[in-house]
Amino acid sequence: MEEKRVKELEYYEIMNTSDKEDYNEITKLSSYNCGKSISLINFVDINKIWVKSLRGIEGLTELNRKESFCHLTINNKKKKEIFEIKNTQNHIRIKYLDIPAPEDFRFKFYAGFSLTTVQGHNIGTLCVLDYQQEELTNEQKNALSILAYNR
Repeated sequence: MEEKRVKELEYYEIMNTSDKEDYNEITKLSSYNCGKSISLINFVDINKIWVKSLRGIEGLTELNRKESFCHLTINNKKKKEIFEIKNTQNHIRIKYLDIPAPEDFRFKFYAGFSLTTVQGHNIGTLCVLDYQQEELTNEQKNALSILAYNR
């Protein structure tokens, strides 16, 4: 399954490319709608997360896959459902990740949707993060899902 997912990601030829203005508009809308300081669009390779658009932080272009919340999002078995962590410091699955937490990256909230291809493979994520423990409203979740699935 992972091999097919990565092959499909390669088909889209989006790895090792610069960010796209369309992606930047989506991350901007995601941050505004959800009231969160950070929003990203990422694509998930075998070992890396490639950041294609980000709002609210600077200079992040890639992450180790196993150090990322997005790794959990694409593995979420419930397609078209949000993967939300209201308090990352108390979340059981986060304890198994080796997420670096330098001073600027102490996130307490994460919510993401998988970017799913027509063939059903999760190849990336649209996510929002914040420094405060939070919870999205149903309206915010709905708007984020529309942005994730109508790209």
